[in-house]
Amino acid sequence: MLGKNGDRDNYTYPILVQACAIRASEFEGKQMHNHILKFGFGLDVYVQNTLINMYSVCENMRDARNVFDEMPVLDSVAWNSILAGYVRVGDVEQAKCIFGRMPERNTIASNSMIVLFGKRGCVGEAWRLFQELPQKDMVSWSALISCLEKNEMYEEALAVFVKMFANGIMVDEVVVVSVLSACATLSAAHTGKLIHGLVVKIGIESYVNLQNAFIHMYSSCGEIMAAHKLFNEAFNLDQISWNSMISGYLKCGLVEPAKTLFDSMPEKDVVSWSAMISGYAQHDRFSETLALFQEMQLCGIRPDETTLRFSRRRQKKGVSTWNALILGLAMNGLVEKSLEMFSEMKTCGVTPNEITFMGVIGACRHMGLVDEGRRHFDSMMQEHKIEPNVKHYGCMVDLLGRAGMLKEAEDLIESMPMTPDVATWGALLGACKKHGDHDRGERIGRKLIELDPNHDGFHVLLSNIVASKGDWNGVHEIRGIMMQHGVIKTPGCSMIEADGVVHEFLAGDKKHPRMKEIEVMLDEMAQKLKMEGYAPDTNEVSFDIDEEEKETALFRHSEKLAIAFGLIATSPPSPIRIIKNLRICNDCHMAAKFVSKAFGRDIVLRDRHRFHHFKQGSCSCNDYW
Repeated sequence: MLGKNGDRDNYTYPILVQACAIRASEFEGKQMHNHILKFGFGLDVYVQNTLINMYSVCENMRDARNVFDEMPVLDSVAWNSILAGYVRVGDVEQAKCIFGRMPERNTIASNSMIVLFGKRGCVGEAWRLFQELPQKDMVSWSALISCLEKNEMYEEALAVFVKMFANGIMVDEVVVVSVLSACATLSAAHTGKLIHGLVVKIGIESYVNLQNAFIHMYSSCGEIMAAHKLFNEAFNLDQISWNSMISGYLKCGLVEPAKTLFDSMPEKDVVSWSAMISGYAQHDRFSETLALFQEMQLCGIRPDETTLRFSRRRQKKGVSTWNALILGLAMNGLVEKSLEMFSEMKTCGVTPNEITFMGVIGACRHMGLVDEGRRHFDSMMQEHKIEPNVKHYGCMVDLLGRAGMLKEAEDLIESMPMTPDVATWGALLGACKKHGDHDRGERIGRKLIELDPNHDGFHVLLSNIVASKGDWNGVHEIRGIMMQHGVIKTPGCSMIEADGVVHEFLAGDKKHPRMKEIEVMLDEMAQKLKMEGYAPDTNEVSFDIDEEEKETALFRHSEKLAIAFGLIATSPPSPIRIIKNLRICNDCHMAAKFVSKAFGRDIVLRDRHRFHHFKQGSCSCNDYW
């Protein structure tokens, strides 16, 4: 239009300024303002009102006020626009000043003030202004109800809503959302259902924000099937709908349906991840909590303060939060800090539960603190009157076994007041393998494959123990039993994220598209590591092959493939982050320490038991895992 030298008038610029306001484009709005002044439309009331609105929307109240103060004639639109601006930025004093100067206080202005008072917690002033209003419209009632709901006066909000409906005032989705929030907080399911009927009657039930509010209300009141039905029958679903349903399942203790829905989401945002992580933590499923948090990071989702439950504000920490913190610190090698948190928890007056002692004894297990573990195990029964369950005994067996106290560990199993589960015997079997007690290990291993003939891990451990004795006939026998029962060894698998893509490596893998580069890096790793003093631990290979073949097999473990890929695909100073599905073997653990020193790269590896932080030749686990 300008290029063709077209005519412009006082109708042209308001449209353009309004476009800037809709986009919140203050820079372009100022350009339009300069045009307006240049071409002589600066004193037009219509133009000036749109400028006040534009600057207010952009929260630039200084320029909005300058335009307002320069207006030769102030109409009701100008007064309402400048007042709305101060309400938007929450400036109570200036809003009161403008409201007090208004020659005519209309309903629109009063509604704006009620909204502002609600934002600032001035409920008494909002209520008084509402009472003084000669004409109350739907917005007036909605503003007061929203004010009461935001200031936690939920019963009063419901009472005003009932009065509003009784006075024949039409309701809209905005006021219904506020009222449903009050119902959710009060667990007023019956009232919520009545409101649902009203919404269907007036025909606004398809609004997606209303559907989300109903899902939240029903699930908060424990009416999860109603929420589920509404979710399945909804016409429109957005991200909030999915997140609300997941949160609803978790509030009702239905963790598995929540995870199923989470996995089927078309798109997950930080709220989705946070809800699921928080749900796991609140239901004391801490391994899943940490695993999902790691997965979230690998997917490139940046956590927010909601995701991190580890606030230092003591008064907001429930027992689940303390439990997550105790276990999380221990799993990352910060055992002393973990036990400090347990002491601080008791100092804060939070009563530990069964899960707490799993975390505390587990922390002792991660560092071999046998005496301290015994003390906590005894205090659980004597001081806190908590009867240990099979998992507590299993944790103690693991603690003793890791420390090499194999006879005491077996005696503890035999003295358990309940039947020991296979996991408890499995912990002792792993300890026998670690400490070279082949006879005890073979005896326990053969008992375990009778108890659980389909467990691949027990067969593999027993096979390794028998191989350590040089009994290759015994190894062939065990592998024959595995074939007879159709037991397949779970292959070692390591995952690493690079440039937003998760790469997966299996032991001996040769299928990766960058395999040639990985092979070159493996050779470089082998040379550098040997120069640093690394010698392969061929005891980890339970095959009757020569030493050179054993070394080659060791260097094809999935962890080493992932580390080699990490060295070529990621750049320092970012750490190489890997997830392993099985326990990291001794040789890979040793190799990772040497790599962290030789290449100057931090490596964070999470195996099935804990996190290992490798840095400058050492690991956070202090070689005790």
